[in-house]
This record gives sequence, C-alpha cells and structure tokens, in this order.
Amino acid sequence: MDNLVTAAQLERRGMAAIEQGLRHGRRTPDALQAASCLQLGEAHVRLTGDAAFRRVAGLKVLRAGA
Repeated sequence: MDNLVTAAQLERRGMAAIEQGLRHGRRTPDALQAASCLQLGEAHVRLTGDAAFRRVAGLKVLRAGA
C-alpha cells in the first residue's frame, strides 16, 4: 500500500512537472511529454533528438542517434 497514490496527488505532481517543463522553455506538448515521463518515477527514459530536454530536472534523457 506504500505505492498507493491518489488522483489529486498525481494531478499535483503532473502540474508541477508541466510547469517545470514550461520554465525550461519547453512548449506545452513537450512539457506534457516530460511530465508523463517524470510521473513514472525512476522507471523512465525520454528518447529524443532535442538536447533541451536535458535541462528538465529529474528527466532521464537518451539522445536519439547517440
């Protein structure tokens, strides 16, 4: 039960992640993608060719083509 999270907690975390993405110059669709990855906790990797995603704190980025 330690992993049980309420919908309200997920919404707060999601909004915080989206706001963080927007502060780092990400457009809304990019911020939503980053927030989705961050919601997965440690079990995520964002595959992208856009190096700007590296500025989002906590986001694990794997550079496409690297």
